[in-house]
Amino acid sequence: MPDYRPREGAAVRAREFAIYTAARTGEVIGARWSEIDFTEKLWIIPARRMKGGQQHRVPLSDRALEILAEVRCEGSDERRPAVVTAVAEPQRA
Repeated sequence: MPDYRPREGAAVRAREFAIYTAARTGEVIGARWSEIDFTEKLWIIPARRMKGGQQHRVPLSDRALEILAEVRCEGSDERRPAVVTAVAEPQRA
């Protein structure tokens, strides 16, 4: 049977990033570039965005870092705060 699932787009990248980081959808959609530490391979989610009210440090796998690189290449970058720009901030025509 053919696989008809979409393979591209912000929603697909967000879902895959959520899977690789075991994060909630809202955490992924709310991710900011300032929370990503590429050197330490960590995503540091501030307490104010966490359900439990405590800072969360998420180790980033190689694939999670690749997804971030892909998102950056697709037009989202450090000048815009949202990592998953097309999901968090819809583009206007």
